[in-house]
Amino acid sequence: MKPPQFKYSRPETIDAVLSQLSEHGDEAQILAGGQSLVPLLNFRLSHPSVIVDIALVPEVKNLSSENGSLCIGAGVSQRKAECSALVSNECTMLSRALPHVGHLQTRVRGTFGGSIAHADPNAELPAVALALDATMHLASATGKRSVPANDFFLGPYTTALSPDELLTEVELPILDNARTAFLELSPTSGDFAVAGVCGFVTLDSSATVRTAGFSAFAVAPVPLRLTGVETALHGQRLTADVLDEVAAVARGEVRIGSDDMHADDMHADGRYRAEMTGELVHRALTEMAQ
Repeated sequence: MKPPQFKYSRPETIDAVLSQLSEHGDEAQILAGGQSLVPLLNFRLSHPSVIVDIALVPEVKNLSSENGSLCIGAGVSQRKAECSALVSNECTMLSRALPHVGHLQTRVRGTFGGSIAHADPNAELPAVALALDATMHLASATGKRSVPANDFFLGPYTTALSPDELLTEVELPILDNARTAFLELSPTSGDFAVAGVCGFVTLDSSATVRTAGFSAFAVAPVPLRLTGVETALHGQRLTADVLDEVAAVARGEVRIGSDDMHADDMHADGRYRAEMTGELVHRALTEMAQ
């Protein structure tokens, strides 16, 4: 199929991008890597009157470590982040997640911010951002604001971004001495996951859990923060009994049959996704306990 007609704009500064968004509002659509938007256009599931391409905007290409945070510009390609020594050194959870994002060819074009803003509930990067308590930095012609990941993902393909706003950067905290994991079950490499889990723990000197952050994806309309898992882990040692108990908590957090959770599909039903979430949490914690 062919996309609907639209006007194409390729500004070279962030101010020019924001001016376009201010002028056209919800009639405009940002083009970053195009790996999600172009198929939507071709299937006529999206009908913007203006496409604003940010490929030439240098302000969204930053990848740096600043003040205890890893800062990734919205226009940084997934492949660049995947190959970055800075990312692998400072954020092992993200480094482990990136090879699972689509196929190599799509990661070369796809952008970090594009995946976050697209907010596909089956996608890996929104779940990583949620588990790490990332901060989304947004800009419009009238100002800037920051939104925590917990408040950013509102529903399937729906975020806190206003029509006149651009996601400019994602800020991920750098965790000292954290043990991280990323696991997903998918039909084949590069496919969307049937269920996935990512998380981290930090341990104190007595090997008990001091802090934890976990999320699941492909099991709900949004990446799902596993707050029950985090609470159950706090102050515990990663013993076999604790791992079994926490896995049961994870299964319970995926509400089977609820209207606001994933319906059954050709790959799995809700009960299977709940079971897999528990199993993946158990495997993740087993890795962390070693």
